[in-house]
Amino acid sequence: TSKMENIQEEKINSEEENGEDIALENETTEMQNAERAENITKSVDEAKAVSTSTEVKFSKPVEGKVLRGYTYPKPVKFNETTQRSIRGIDIESKIGTEVKSAAEGIVEKAENTGVEDGVVVVIKHANGIKTKYCNLSEDLLVKTGDKVEEGTVIGKIGESAKLFNKDNFGEHLNLQVLNSENERMDPLKYFA
Repeated sequence: TSKMENIQEEKINSEEENGEDIALENETTEMQNAERAENITKSVDEAKAVSTSTEVKFSKPVEGKVLRGYTYPKPVKFNETTQRSIRGIDIESKIGTEVKSAAEGIVEKAENTGVEDGVVVVIKHANGIKTKYCNLSEDLLVKTGDKVEEGTVIGKIGESAKLFNKDNFGEHLNLQVLNSENERMDPLKYFA
């Protein structure tokens, strides 16, 4: 009987060990699944962080050299009697030249604002950053609420800015950048 008892005991021990092995395998699998889920969550969080980053680069709306750089809020001599700050950059470009959206976005404003900026288009991009295109012609190709892609032609260079006109400033596009709080930013930080 002792041989029989030993065989039964070995069988029970073997079953217990197999049960422990199965439990250990299940625990390992659960840990691996938890780790995978954590990595997936981390990847999603990293992707979200990238998509909400303020590091944005825009394509050029027109080709041309920068005539005047951003000076806001510091004023510069405008003419013999007036000083004004340059709230964006002025890019040399002939009247009638097509102006393109610098990136995908929604047209927030497309109107004639009056003497200083003239006809403008404001496009809201990722993270609330906005590009503002000033001194356009009256025949805009977009309206408020339109969705635009990078490179969409939104209008043409005009001479609608009466204060910053071609006689004093040459034929140009005034390009401005505003952050999500509508604070003015130096466009050269966003354009190559």
